[in-house]
Order: sequence, then structure tokens, then C-alpha cells
Amino acid sequence: MKELTLNEMEYISGGFNLFGAASGFASFVANSGVGSPLLF
Repeated sequence: MKELTLNEMEYISGGFNLFGAASGFASFVANSGVGSPLLF
């Protein structure tokens, strides 16, 4: 496994943060019932 550069680490952590925010928002919309028809 090669060492990650600082830029790669920022890119990876940023990707996880973006994914977490998107999935959290999707869960919120689904739980509110408004987005359920859109998700399915």
C-alpha cells in the first residue's frame, strides 16, 4: 500500500464527507415522507 499524499488524503476525506452529507440528506427526505416516491 503506497503512502497517500496530503492532497490525496484531503480528496478521500472530502469524498467521504460529501457521501455522508448526501446519504444523511436522503435519509432525512425519506423519513419526512416527501421524497419517498422520488427515491423509489
